[in-house]
Amino acid sequence: METAQKTKPTFIRDFVLKALVLYAIWLAAESFGFTKPIHGVLTEFTAWSSVKIMGLFTADTSYYFRGTQCLLQFGSMNTLLIDNPCNGLTIMLLYIGFLVAYPGTWKSKLIFISFGTVLVYLMNVVRVVFLSVNFAYHQVSFEFNHKYTFTFAVYVVVFLLWVTWANKYSLVRTVNQ
Repeated sequence: METAQKTKPTFIRDFVLKALVLYAIWLAAESFGFTKPIHGVLTEFTAWSSVKIMGLFTADTSYYFRGTQCLLQFGSMNTLLIDNPCNGLTIMLLYIGFLVAYPGTWKSKLIFISFGTVLVYLMNVVRVVFLSVNFAYHQVSFEFNHKYTFTFAVYVVVFLLWVTWANKYSLVRTVNQ
């Protein structure tokens, strides 16, 4: 295991530069449409997984894929439209980008990237299920839950994953030098 420690100014500069480069690559990939297939697959897989879970409670659930969007039906009601911003890819890439930019061994990064990405995906599926049920039975709270409740929960989990990895596996120690 590497034991080299970076000074705080060097670490911060390197982290910010790597993060900016990764962000620029992401923006370019989005602009040129390279991420469109990933979005499509992730959106449909999220819809399919959500319908499977909702199907445990009622047989009358389905989804329809339209271009880049999936429309979920719970019972006979259209409940949710999953599109690129709601498929979880952005938060997954934000999570991965942090780990890639932060100093640490690739072994620990790959383990945390794999675990964290699956966890974020599963949380997003649960979010979609709850939002569909929320819309079907209590539309008054839907907008608040869509914008704040579930978004907050996912970001808290991602933050806790980052903190855990940074404190246990990174090459930057939080001890004062």
